[in-house]
Amino acid sequence: MVRGDFIRRLLTRPVRRLLCTTAGAYPLITTIIAVIGPLTVDWPLPARTAAIVPFMVGGMAFLVAPAVDRWGGRWIAAGAVGAETA
Repeated sequence: MVRGDFIRRLLTRPVRRLLCTTAGAYPLITTIIAVIGPLTVDWPLPARTAAIVPFMVGGMAFLVAPAVDRWGGRWIAAGAVGAETA
């Protein structure tokens, strides 16, 4: 049971939010790079980054963040030790 207690203490609310957000951000960013990357291959790095950022921020604000709140909200909110019984 010591290991389970350690994991529960490690998985605080910020860490849970980080895990859920990463799970949503990774496929979003990978898709954006796969679509826009070939079109900007000859561009300098700052220009490529500038082309990708609006799509990434929009996707995070309108897709990933609401999905994290909707699907992971209860698990994130249960971040305190012993709160998983709810």
